[in-house]
Amino acid sequence: MSTISTTARYYSLDAARGFALFAMVIAHTGPFLKPAPMIIAYPESILNDVAAPLFMLSIGVTATIAGPPIGADAGDRRRYRLQTAVRAVILIALGFLLEFAPSGVNIVLDYIGVAMLLALPFLFARTRTLLIWAAALIAIGPGLVTWLRGLAVTVPELVYPTTPVTIALDWIALGHGYQALAFLPILLIGLVLGRTILRNRAAMFVLFHASVVAFIPIELWRILDLPGTGIRGGYVEVLRELPLALGAFALIALLTDLGPDRLVTGARRVFEPLSVQGRLGLSIYALHVLVLMGIWAARNASASSGAVTWFSWPRGAAIQIGLVVFCWLFAAAWWRWLGPGPIERVVGVVSGRHPLSSLTSSAHHRSTNAVRGPGTTSGASNRVK
Repeated sequence: MSTISTTARYYSLDAARGFALFAMVIAHTGPFLKPAPMIIAYPESILNDVAAPLFMLSIGVTATIAGPPIGADAGDRRRYRLQTAVRAVILIALGFLLEFAPSGVNIVLDYIGVAMLLALPFLFARTRTLLIWAAALIAIGPGLVTWLRGLAVTVPELVYPTTPVTIALDWIALGHGYQALAFLPILLIGLVLGRTILRNRAAMFVLFHASVVAFIPIELWRILDLPGTGIRGGYVEVLRELPLALGAFALIALLTDLGPDRLVTGARRVFEPLSVQGRLGLSIYALHVLVLMGIWAARNASASSGAVTWFSWPRGAAIQIGLVVFCWLFAAAWWRWLGPGPIERVVGVVSGRHPLSSLTSSAHHRSTNAVRGPGTTSGASNRVK
C-alpha cells in the first residue's frame, strides 16, 4: 500500500487548493468567452460551482491537521482559536480591499473569513458533534436563506442601505454569490475528514463514489429547472456543491496521496502546477483578482470608444488561458526561489503562527510552513515532495 513520508506535506491538500484556484480563474474569465457552446459552458459551470466549496473544505481539513489535537491543554486550544480568528479577520479585510475596483469577481475571502469565525467554537468539538451540526446546518440553513431572500423582497431594509446589520446579513445568508451559512457545514465536514479518513484509501474511495451518486439526482433536478433551482444558498445549490467538493477532494486524494505508487507518481507530475499554486493560495487568489482589475479597466476604456470587442473569441480565450498560465508560472517561480507567498507570510506572522523572521526568509517553507503527513514505515521515500 502507498504511504506518505513523515517529512512530506499532504500533497493532496496543496493539489486540492490549487485545483480550486484553477477553477476560480476559469470561472472568473468565463464571461470573456460568452456565448460559449455547451461543451465549454457545462464544464465551466462545474468548475465555477466546485471552486469555493473545495477551497472551504481544504481549509477545514488543514485546520485539523495543522492545529493541536482535541485533547490538547486549554492554553493550546485557546491560542489556536485566537490564531484562527486573526486569520479570519485578515481574510475579511483582504476581501474588502479586493473590492476597491471592478474585477468581474464575486470576492469570496470575506465570506470564508466569516465562516471561519462561526467555526471557532467547533474546532475542538467531538467528531460526532461536528457531524450532527453539519447535518443540521445542511438541513436548516438553505431553508433559512431561502426565507430571508423572500423576506428581503418585502423588507428591502435587510439589504439596503449599507449598515452593519445589512453587511452581516449579506455575509451570513444574503450574499449574491456566497453565504457563510452555506460554507460552515463544509468547513465542519473538512474538520471531520482531517481527523478520520484522510489517510484511509478505502474510506476515501467510498466517499468519492457516494459523492457521485449524491450529485447525479440533484444535477438532473437542476438541469430540469425544478423548484428551488437558481436560489443562491438554497437547497439545490447547497446539495449540488457539497458532493462536488467532496468528490473532487476524494479523487485528488486518491490520485496524489493514497493510490498505488506508480499511479501517484504519474498523478503528481500532472498535478504539480496545481500543487505549487495551492501552496500560495491566498497570494494567487489576490494576484488573479488584481490582474482581472487591470483587464476590466482596459476593457471598459476600450468599450467606451467601441474599438475592441472583449467578450468573444479569440481574445477571450487568450485572456483565460493567459491568466491560468501566468498564475501557474508566478506560483512556480515564487515557491522555487522565495518559498511561501507574500500574503501567506504576513498572515502567518500577524496571527502568531510564524516568527517575524519568516517575512524575509526563503528557507521558511522547508520547515514551519509544511503541513506534515502521517507517520509511515519504510518504502515511502519516493512519495516525498
